[in-house]
Amino acid sequence: MLAKFKKPKLFTKRTGIGLDIGSRKIKMLELKRDNNCLHLLKYGSISTAAGAVEAGCILEPESLGKEVGELSVRLGFKGKGLVSVISGPQVYIRNIIMPSMKKQELKEAVLFQATSFLPIPFEEAAMDIFPLREFEDEQGKKTEVFFVAVRRQQVENLELLCRIAGLKLAAVEIEPLAILRLNRFKKGGIKAFLSMGASRSCFFVFQDEILLFYRTLPFACTPFYHSADLIGGDNYSDTAVTEAGQDRKYEYILRDLVVELNRSIEYYNMQYPGISLESIIVYGGGTRLGSLYGILEGALGYKVESLEAFSNIVFPEKLSETAIEELKYDFPLALGLAARNLI
Repeated sequence: MLAKFKKPKLFTKRTGIGLDIGSRKIKMLELKRDNNCLHLLKYGSISTAAGAVEAGCILEPESLGKEVGELSVRLGFKGKGLVSVISGPQVYIRNIIMPSMKKQELKEAVLFQATSFLPIPFEEAAMDIFPLREFEDEQGKKTEVFFVAVRRQQVENLELLCRIAGLKLAAVEIEPLAILRLNRFKKGGIKAFLSMGASRSCFFVFQDEILLFYRTLPFACTPFYHSADLIGGDNYSDTAVTEAGQDRKYEYILRDLVVELNRSIEYYNMQYPGISLESIIVYGGGTRLGSLYGILEGALGYKVESLEAFSNIVFPEKLSETAIEELKYDFPLALGLAARNLI
């Protein structure tokens, strides 16, 4: 989403590549649009080296760049443009109401205002704005602006990683915008999303296409993966992860998630008392946990449903059920990134 990157010629051919760098796995896939259908062309993943990525922060861009380069060669992506993501607690967003003014003046005014609330030094931040809507109140014409900032070092690390991998970083987005893109087939309403990853989770809420709320949660699914490693040995299986999540001795971990979600929902309701949540859509590797839905619905009082990320995607022929399961759980974010300019 950060405006410094130019759109590559790749997108004029109606194809797109998404790169999602997680703490356990790095995922890449390519989509092609054919009339009203999106076709999955290629996809692949590799394990992330221990300590190379933590809570969405890329800590070792050089070594990761070499590994991503090998994956891109295998998939035939070398030299192509792609979209990737900055995620985790280093993402700062806010919706700001400003007097109506020209776009350049608006951007300068918002960036000046950001010096008063950014939790990181202004000179260390990469920032962008996007006007959401125009309206008028008793004080005159106003513009609601979406503001996003990330640590500049993270953007630079991502650029370096892609350059070493022989890839062209065409655009950088934040996770909520990429995930909303997959849900545009269901128009309107209040949409709450819960991402459950190996080292981090996040909760965010949209009203139509306006991001109202975003919060990173101190919850991760790593304990379940560790249990799976013990069950399955060096090559953990998704089945082992599911079995670990169904073991009742791990329910206390999900209770921690319930506590954090309740705090986030209470904070959201304080900010938007007249805009009630309708349901919570969950996605990510943590949704393999068999007891997740029942525990969340019983404790939160909201309907909890899966993100149907691939329901409108045409798969390659003879794709195995195991491959489809991996795509369903591990690739929604990469899919949303690849779909930029296709949906």
